[in-house]
Amino acid sequence: MKKIKKLIVSKKWWVVVILILLLGVGLVLRKRSEDIAEEKNKTELVKVKRGDLQRAVVLSGQVEAREKANLRFQTSGLLSWVGVKKGDWVKEYQVLASLDKQELQKTFQKEMYDYVNERHDFEQGEDDYEHTERWFELSDEVKRILQKNQNDLSRAVLDVELADLAVKYATLVTPIEGLVTSVDTPYAGVNITPATAEFQVVNPYSIYFSAQADEEEVVGLGPGMAAAVSLDAYPDREFFGTIERVAFTPVSAGTSPNYEVEVSFGDYDNQDLGLRLGMEGEAEIILFSRENVLVIPVEALRGNNEDWVYVMVNGEKEKREIVKGLETEDEVEIVSGLIEGELVLVE
Repeated sequence: MKKIKKLIVSKKWWVVVILILLLGVGLVLRKRSEDIAEEKNKTELVKVKRGDLQRAVVLSGQVEAREKANLRFQTSGLLSWVGVKKGDWVKEYQVLASLDKQELQKTFQKEMYDYVNERHDFEQGEDDYEHTERWFELSDEVKRILQKNQNDLSRAVLDVELADLAVKYATLVTPIEGLVTSVDTPYAGVNITPATAEFQVVNPYSIYFSAQADEEEVVGLGPGMAAAVSLDAYPDREFFGTIERVAFTPVSAGTSPNYEVEVSFGDYDNQDLGLRLGMEGEAEIILFSRENVLVIPVEALRGNNEDWVYVMVNGEKEKREIVKGLETEDEVEIVSGLIEGELVLVE
């Protein structure tokens, strides 16, 4: 009787084990079928077609001017005359303002008197020892006297030149033609320092769009490439130009250096364009463009080197090696390996 009970218990245990195994196998098969169905849903067939391929880079920046001058006096003084105001158009080398020159001119006159005296002393020394024909016959004392007279005369000449420069520097002259955009001290009769009397002149016909490209973007850029500039101030308008210059050195040091890219608008009347310094926007620069080429989605590429695809032939997948051409973020050019109209698998 005990043996019969043991046998019944043993059979029940094996039934439980078998049921668990069958349940596990069923779950595995179900999961596999779900994975296969999900994989089928992820893949789709796309036709190889002809199209235009274009890759562009978009850079942020703002409007700048190549001819821009911030002018200050070199010394402090009394501002005696201001000849311009904001919005005035000035010519190249036009005088903008000047300091009071009375003290400077008197200093110049004093230095001239000192120069004349030193000149007389020098000439007198030459006359005193004119009878000596050979330099080595002079005593050391006489040589020192003559050398001192020469040094004093040279120093007096330098003092006169410095005083003359001080008079000239009291007049502020613009080195460029353009628009007066800033006048810190517009009224005469005020004592100023170099830091408190600044004049800014900008030539609006020298404006350009200054964009910044990181080290990965800048390698594909060069002079002559076309650019379309969109400004925040003109959301419905584009300004077209070309790259004039790509900086060789970064504009600022850091973990990711940026390089200035100058986009020139060419010959134009800025009054028609209506551009202003500091306007922000973006420049779209075409890196390359191809028309009427075979293209497929980038997602269709397979392999580590992405040099083959799956092609559907008679309802079956066929591995096909291809040769790529230009590539964008979404599409890639097919140079060889595929024919227009064929179906490729895209994941």
